[in-house]
Amino acid sequence: MTGVYLKEEAKDMETTYLKTFVEVAQTGSLARAAENLLLTQPTISRQIKFLERQSKNSLLDRSGVTIKLTSTGKLFFEKALRILELEQELNLELFHFRAPNSLYFASTPTFSTLYLPQILSSFIKAHPGVTDLRISIDTPDNIIQNLVSGLFEIAVIEHCLGYDLSDFETIPLPADEMVFAAAPNIEFTAQQKTLEQFFKNTLVCHVKGSCSRILLENNLREIGQTTENFYQTIVVEDLDVTIQLLLDGNGISFISTDLIKSFVESGQLHMFRLPGFIHQRKRTLVLPAPAANFSPAKKFSDFIVGAF
Repeated sequence: MTGVYLKEEAKDMETTYLKTFVEVAQTGSLARAAENLLLTQPTISRQIKFLERQSKNSLLDRSGVTIKLTSTGKLFFEKALRILELEQELNLELFHFRAPNSLYFASTPTFSTLYLPQILSSFIKAHPGVTDLRISIDTPDNIIQNLVSGLFEIAVIEHCLGYDLSDFETIPLPADEMVFAAAPNIEFTAQQKTLEQFFKNTLVCHVKGSCSRILLENNLREIGQTTENFYQTIVVEDLDVTIQLLLDGNGISFISTDLIKSFVESGQLHMFRLPGFIHQRKRTLVLPAPAANFSPAKKFSDFIVGAF
Protein backbone atom coordinates (compact mmCIF):
# COMPACT_ATOMS: atom_id res chain seq x y z
CA MET A 1 0.00 0.00 0.00
CA THR A 2 2.81 2.43 0.83
CA GLY A 3 4.36 2.10 -2.60
CA VAL A 4 1.08 2.88 -4.36
CA TYR A 5 0.48 5.87 -2.11
CA LEU A 6 3.89 7.39 -2.75
CA LYS A 7 3.53 6.91 -6.49
CA GLU A 8 0.22 8.74 -6.54
CA GLU A 9 1.56 11.64 -4.48
CA ALA A 10 3.99 12.35 -7.29
CA LYS A 11 1.19 12.75 -9.83
CA ASP A 12 -0.44 15.96 -10.96
CA MET A 13 -4.21 16.27 -11.00
CA GLU A 14 -4.89 13.92 -13.92
CA THR A 15 -8.02 14.67 -15.92
CA THR A 16 -9.29 11.14 -15.24
CA TYR A 17 -9.40 12.06 -11.55
CA LEU A 18 -11.21 15.31 -12.38
CA LYS A 19 -13.80 13.29 -14.31
CA THR A 20 -14.27 11.13 -11.22
CA PHE A 21 -14.75 14.20 -9.03
CA VAL A 22 -17.28 15.72 -11.45
CA GLU A 23 -19.25 12.45 -11.58
CA VAL A 24 -19.39 12.24 -7.77
CA ALA A 25 -20.46 15.88 -7.57
CA GLN A 26 -23.20 15.43 -10.17
CA THR A 27 -24.59 12.15 -8.80
CA GLY A 28 -24.10 12.93 -5.10
CA SER A 29 -23.07 9.33 -4.54
CA LEU A 30 -19.82 7.36 -4.59
CA ALA A 31 -21.74 4.20 -5.48
CA ARG A 32 -23.55 5.73 -8.47
CA ALA A 33 -20.35 7.41 -9.66
CA ALA A 34 -18.51 4.08 -9.44
CA GLU A 35 -21.24 2.35 -11.46
CA ASN A 36 -21.32 5.07 -14.12
CA LEU A 37 -17.53 5.13 -14.49
CA LEU A 38 -17.10 1.33 -14.27
CA LEU A 39 -14.82 1.68 -11.24
CA THR A 40 -14.92 0.27 -7.74
CA GLN A 41 -15.99 2.44 -4.81
CA PRO A 42 -12.54 2.17 -3.14
CA THR A 43 -10.97 3.45 -6.38
CA ILE A 44 -13.40 6.40 -6.45
CA SER A 45 -12.64 7.21 -2.79
CA ARG A 46 -8.89 6.96 -3.37
CA GLN A 47 -8.99 9.35 -6.34
CA ILE A 48 -11.09 11.91 -4.43
CA LYS A 49 -8.76 11.75 -1.44
CA PHE A 50 -5.80 12.29 -3.76
CA LEU A 51 -7.43 15.45 -5.17
CA GLU A 52 -8.13 16.68 -1.65
CA ARG A 53 -4.51 16.10 -0.65
CA GLN A 54 -3.28 17.92 -3.74
CA SER A 55 -5.63 20.88 -3.21
CA LYS A 56 -5.05 20.83 0.56
CA ASN A 57 -8.80 21.27 1.07
CA SER A 58 -11.86 19.19 1.75
CA LEU A 59 -13.90 19.07 -1.45
CA LEU A 60 -16.89 16.96 -0.42
CA ASP A 61 -19.30 17.11 2.50
CA ARG A 62 -20.04 13.48 3.36
CA SER A 63 -22.13 14.15 6.49
CA GLY A 64 -25.53 13.68 4.87
CA VAL A 65 -27.25 10.94 2.89
CA THR A 66 -26.29 12.71 -0.34
CA ILE A 67 -22.74 13.91 -0.88
CA LYS A 68 -22.53 17.69 -1.36
CA LEU A 69 -19.76 20.07 -2.37
CA THR A 70 -17.95 22.20 0.18
CA SER A 71 -17.39 25.87 -0.68
CA THR A 72 -13.93 24.92 -1.97
CA GLY A 73 -15.46 21.97 -3.77
CA LYS A 74 -17.83 24.26 -5.69
CA LEU A 75 -14.90 26.30 -6.99
CA PHE A 76 -12.99 23.11 -7.78
CA PHE A 77 -16.03 21.72 -9.62
CA GLU A 78 -16.34 24.81 -11.86
CA LYS A 79 -12.65 24.73 -12.76
CA ALA A 80 -12.70 20.96 -13.31
CA LEU A 81 -15.57 21.32 -15.78
CA ARG A 82 -13.64 23.99 -17.69
CA ILE A 83 -10.49 21.85 -17.82
CA LEU A 84 -12.47 18.89 -19.15
CA GLU A 85 -14.15 21.13 -21.74
CA LEU A 86 -10.77 22.37 -22.91
CA GLU A 87 -9.50 18.81 -23.13
CA GLN A 88 -12.49 17.85 -25.31
CA GLU A 89 -11.99 20.91 -27.53
CA LEU A 90 -8.33 19.98 -28.02
CA ASN A 91 -9.20 16.37 -28.86
CA LEU A 92 -11.76 17.51 -31.42
CA GLU A 93 -9.33 19.91 -33.08
CA LEU A 94 -6.63 17.23 -33.23
CA PHE A 95 -9.18 14.79 -34.61
CA HIS A 96 -9.73 16.93 -37.69
CA PHE A 97 -6.05 16.55 -38.59
CA ARG A 98 -6.55 12.83 -39.14
CA ALA A 99 -5.26 11.14 -42.29
CA PRO A 100 -7.51 11.24 -45.40
CA ASN A 101 -7.63 7.43 -45.54
CA SER A 102 -8.98 7.09 -42.00
CA LEU A 103 -12.15 5.56 -40.63
CA TYR A 104 -13.47 6.15 -37.11
CA PHE A 105 -16.30 3.75 -36.28
CA ALA A 106 -18.34 3.09 -33.15
CA SER A 107 -20.83 0.40 -32.19
CA THR A 108 -22.78 -0.95 -29.27
CA PRO A 109 -21.52 -4.17 -27.60
CA THR A 110 -23.77 -6.83 -29.18
CA PHE A 111 -22.95 -5.81 -32.75
CA SER A 112 -19.24 -5.46 -31.95
CA THR A 113 -19.19 -8.93 -30.36
CA LEU A 114 -21.17 -10.83 -32.99
CA TYR A 115 -20.61 -9.16 -36.34
CA LEU A 116 -17.78 -6.65 -36.25
CA PRO A 117 -14.75 -9.03 -36.30
CA GLN A 118 -15.82 -10.74 -39.54
CA ILE A 119 -16.88 -7.45 -41.19
CA LEU A 120 -13.57 -5.82 -40.24
CA SER A 121 -11.58 -8.73 -41.55
CA SER A 122 -13.32 -8.62 -44.93
CA PHE A 123 -13.09 -4.83 -45.16
CA ILE A 124 -9.36 -4.69 -44.36
CA LYS A 125 -8.58 -7.31 -47.02
CA ALA A 126 -10.64 -5.45 -49.62
CA HIS A 127 -9.40 -1.95 -48.72
CA PRO A 128 -5.79 -2.09 -47.48
CA GLY A 129 -5.45 1.64 -48.26
CA VAL A 130 -7.40 2.61 -45.13
CA THR A 131 -4.37 3.25 -42.95
CA ASP A 132 -6.01 4.72 -39.85
CA LEU A 133 -8.88 2.56 -38.63
CA ARG A 134 -10.20 3.19 -35.12
CA ILE A 135 -12.97 1.27 -33.40
CA SER A 136 -14.89 2.29 -30.28
CA ILE A 137 -17.49 0.34 -28.27
CA ASP A 138 -19.91 2.42 -26.22
CA THR A 139 -23.51 3.08 -25.19
CA PRO A 140 -26.01 4.52 -27.72
CA ASP A 141 -26.15 7.97 -26.09
CA ASN A 142 -22.36 8.36 -26.01
CA ILE A 143 -22.05 7.20 -29.61
CA ILE A 144 -24.67 9.69 -30.80
CA GLN A 145 -23.01 12.50 -28.86
CA ASN A 146 -19.65 11.68 -30.46
CA LEU A 147 -21.20 11.45 -33.93
CA VAL A 148 -22.59 14.95 -33.46
CA SER A 149 -19.23 16.28 -32.28
CA GLY A 150 -17.43 14.68 -35.22
CA LEU A 151 -15.41 12.07 -33.36
CA PHE A 152 -16.96 9.24 -35.41
CA GLU A 153 -17.95 9.07 -39.07
CA ILE A 154 -20.18 6.01 -38.88
CA ALA A 155 -21.75 3.83 -36.20
CA VAL A 156 -24.06 0.88 -35.59
CA ILE A 157 -26.28 1.03 -32.52
CA GLU A 158 -28.78 -1.31 -30.96
CA HIS A 159 -31.43 0.88 -29.38
CA CYS A 160 -34.95 1.09 -27.95
CA LEU A 161 -37.89 1.51 -30.30
CA GLY A 162 -38.55 5.19 -29.53
CA TYR A 163 -34.97 6.38 -29.99
CA ASP A 164 -34.84 9.59 -32.06
CA LEU A 165 -32.37 9.46 -34.96
CA SER A 166 -34.16 11.97 -37.18
CA ASP A 167 -31.09 14.24 -37.38
CA PHE A 168 -28.96 11.52 -38.98
CA GLU A 169 -28.63 9.52 -42.16
CA THR A 170 -29.79 6.03 -41.13
CA ILE A 171 -30.01 2.56 -42.64
CA PRO A 172 -32.18 0.02 -40.76
CA LEU A 173 -30.55 -3.34 -40.05
CA PRO A 174 -32.29 -6.52 -38.87
CA ALA A 175 -33.80 -6.04 -35.41
CA ASP A 176 -32.58 -7.81 -32.30
CA GLU A 177 -34.66 -9.67 -29.70
CA MET A 178 -34.00 -9.48 -25.97
CA VAL A 179 -35.01 -12.32 -23.64
CA PHE A 180 -34.34 -13.53 -20.12
CA ALA A 181 -31.77 -16.33 -20.04
CA ALA A 182 -30.49 -18.66 -17.34
CA ALA A 183 -28.75 -22.02 -16.96
CA PRO A 184 -30.87 -25.15 -16.42
CA ASN A 185 -29.73 -25.38 -12.78
CA ILE A 186 -31.80 -22.27 -11.97
CA GLU A 187 -35.18 -23.83 -11.36
CA PHE A 188 -38.60 -22.17 -11.45
CA THR A 189 -41.50 -23.59 -9.44
CA ALA A 190 -44.21 -23.05 -12.06
CA GLN A 191 -44.20 -23.89 -15.75
CA GLN A 192 -45.54 -20.40 -16.56
CA LYS A 193 -42.60 -18.11 -15.80
CA THR A 194 -43.32 -14.91 -13.88
CA LEU A 195 -41.30 -11.85 -12.99
CA GLU A 196 -41.70 -12.69 -9.31
CA GLN A 197 -39.80 -15.92 -9.93
CA PHE A 198 -37.04 -14.02 -11.70
CA PHE A 199 -36.76 -11.55 -8.80
CA LYS A 200 -35.61 -14.37 -6.51
CA ASN A 201 -32.39 -14.65 -8.54
CA THR A 202 -29.28 -12.58 -9.15
CA LEU A 203 -29.59 -10.22 -12.12
CA VAL A 204 -26.51 -10.11 -14.36
CA CYS A 205 -26.85 -6.89 -16.35
CA HIS A 206 -24.85 -4.55 -18.52
CA VAL A 207 -23.64 -1.11 -17.49
CA LYS A 208 -25.92 1.90 -17.02
CA GLY A 209 -26.80 3.52 -20.34
CA SER A 210 -26.56 0.30 -22.35
CA CYS A 211 -29.57 -0.53 -24.52
CA SER A 212 -30.26 -3.88 -22.86
CA ARG A 213 -30.40 -2.27 -19.43
CA ILE A 214 -32.52 0.68 -20.61
CA LEU A 215 -35.00 -1.70 -22.26
CA LEU A 216 -35.21 -3.85 -19.12
CA GLU A 217 -35.63 -0.81 -16.86
CA ASN A 218 -38.32 0.63 -19.15
CA ASN A 219 -40.23 -2.67 -19.10
CA LEU A 220 -40.03 -2.85 -15.32
CA ARG A 221 -41.04 0.80 -14.88
CA GLU A 222 -44.22 0.19 -16.89
CA ILE A 223 -45.40 -2.26 -14.22
CA GLY A 224 -44.13 -0.30 -11.22
CA GLN A 225 -40.97 -2.39 -10.63
CA THR A 226 -37.21 -1.78 -10.72
CA THR A 227 -34.03 -3.84 -10.98
CA GLU A 228 -33.67 -3.40 -7.21
CA ASN A 229 -36.36 -6.08 -6.81
CA PHE A 230 -33.88 -8.77 -7.88
CA TYR A 231 -32.10 -10.70 -5.13
CA GLN A 232 -28.88 -8.91 -6.07
CA THR A 233 -27.35 -7.30 -9.14
CA ILE A 234 -24.02 -7.95 -10.84
CA VAL A 235 -23.05 -5.21 -13.32
CA VAL A 236 -20.74 -6.45 -16.08
CA GLU A 237 -19.20 -4.50 -18.95
CA ASP A 238 -18.00 -7.47 -21.02
CA LEU A 239 -20.69 -9.58 -22.72
CA ASP A 240 -18.44 -12.66 -22.76
CA VAL A 241 -18.19 -12.42 -18.97
CA THR A 242 -21.98 -12.07 -18.75
CA ILE A 243 -22.50 -15.24 -20.77
CA GLN A 244 -19.95 -17.16 -18.72
CA LEU A 245 -21.70 -16.14 -15.49
CA LEU A 246 -24.97 -17.43 -16.95
CA LEU A 247 -23.39 -20.71 -18.10
CA ASP A 248 -21.99 -21.19 -14.59
CA GLY A 249 -25.46 -20.78 -13.11
CA ASN A 250 -24.73 -17.51 -11.34
CA GLY A 251 -27.86 -15.62 -12.28
CA ILE A 252 -30.37 -14.53 -14.87
CA SER A 253 -29.92 -11.87 -17.56
CA PHE A 254 -31.92 -9.87 -20.11
CA ILE A 255 -29.82 -10.50 -23.18
CA SER A 256 -29.82 -10.68 -26.97
CA THR A 257 -31.01 -13.95 -28.51
CA ASP A 258 -28.24 -13.56 -31.11
CA LEU A 259 -25.63 -13.78 -28.35
CA ILE A 260 -27.00 -16.93 -26.72
CA LYS A 261 -28.41 -18.80 -29.73
CA SER A 262 -25.77 -21.54 -29.79
CA PHE A 263 -25.97 -22.09 -26.01
CA VAL A 264 -29.76 -22.38 -26.17
CA GLU A 265 -29.54 -24.88 -29.03
CA SER A 266 -27.05 -27.00 -27.04
CA GLY A 267 -29.23 -26.87 -23.91
CA GLN A 268 -26.66 -24.95 -21.85
CA LEU A 269 -29.03 -22.02 -21.45
CA HIS A 270 -32.79 -21.61 -21.39
CA MET A 271 -34.52 -18.43 -22.54
CA PHE A 272 -37.82 -16.93 -21.42
CA ARG A 273 -40.20 -14.25 -22.67
CA LEU A 274 -42.69 -12.44 -20.47
CA PRO A 275 -46.20 -11.40 -21.62
CA GLY A 276 -46.45 -7.63 -21.85
CA PHE A 277 -42.70 -7.08 -22.05
CA ILE A 278 -41.16 -5.35 -25.07
CA HIS A 279 -38.56 -7.83 -26.31
CA GLN A 280 -37.62 -6.20 -29.61
CA ARG A 281 -34.98 -3.52 -30.11
CA LYS A 282 -33.79 -1.85 -33.29
CA ARG A 283 -30.38 -2.06 -34.89
CA THR A 284 -29.43 0.92 -37.06
CA LEU A 285 -26.48 2.03 -39.16
CA VAL A 286 -26.00 5.74 -38.42
CA LEU A 287 -24.01 8.45 -40.23
CA PRO A 288 -23.93 12.16 -39.33
CA ALA A 289 -24.46 13.01 -43.04
CA PRO A 290 -24.63 11.13 -46.34
CA ALA A 291 -21.17 9.69 -47.01
CA ALA A 292 -19.38 10.37 -50.29
CA ASN A 293 -19.55 7.37 -52.64
CA PHE A 294 -15.85 6.51 -52.46
CA SER A 295 -15.15 7.51 -48.86
CA PRO A 296 -13.99 4.86 -46.34
CA ALA A 297 -17.22 5.42 -44.38
CA LYS A 298 -19.40 4.66 -47.42
CA LYS A 299 -17.33 1.58 -48.31
CA PHE A 300 -17.54 0.33 -44.72
CA SER A 301 -21.30 0.92 -44.58
CA ASP A 302 -21.67 -1.24 -47.70
CA PHE A 303 -19.80 -4.07 -45.95
CA ILE A 304 -22.04 -3.75 -42.88
CA VAL A 305 -25.25 -3.88 -44.93
CA GLY A 306 -23.84 -6.75 -46.98
CA ALA A 307 -23.16 -8.78 -43.83
CA PHE A 308 -26.92 -9.01 -43.21
